[in-house]
Amino acid sequence: MAEYSVQVAKVEDREEIYKILRDSFFPDMPIFAALNITKPPAIDTWPALQTLDQNLTLKAVTPEGEIVGVAINVIPREGIVVSIPGELGKFFDYIETDSKGLLTKLENTTMELRIMAIDKNWRGKGVSKRLVEKSENLAKKLGRNNIFGMATGAFMEASFKRHDWKCVYRLLYKDYANQNKNFTTPQEPHNSCTLYEKILS
Repeated sequence: MAEYSVQVAKVEDREEIYKILRDSFFPDMPIFAALNITKPPAIDTWPALQTLDQNLTLKAVTPEGEIVGVAINVIPREGIVVSIPGELGKFFDYIETDSKGLLTKLENTTMELRIMAIDKNWRGKGVSKRLVEKSENLAKKLGRNNIFGMATGAFMEASFKRHDWKCVYRLLYKDYANQNKNFTTPQEPHNSCTLYEKILS
């Protein structure tokens, strides 16, 4: 079994985390292609990277110190509020309206598992499973009764399901495409964007 440990990421890890997001997360996210976003955000403009100082992001680290996976967790309404520009921002605004404010409600009450990214060479080794479990435990330690996340692709949604998270909202991409001419419906199996929540016992 491949060896690694799960630790709290530091601000100093930003560049290495960015490399994982750029190389192993961005290419596999259907929402970027659907919005014709062909290049990953720069390190200074990627919103998730601006939240590392909350000390909630978890990293999977090998004994040699290599980061092979990351769960970027945030308390959305704490710290610096980072705006999301362009078509991606419009997409999230639409979800807020279409969900009748559910997204804001979740952001105001719990911790969000915002991004899960695993190095391509480390997939299928149980890294994401441990990162999700550790994120749930972290939310409990913070006194949160629940945790939520958004899945813009089928693979993240499958991960949430495996951990008994419940779907509380679904937007079919074909429906959003009817509202936005700049949006291209992703190929199967990526047919929807979902919000998932888990009540923590």
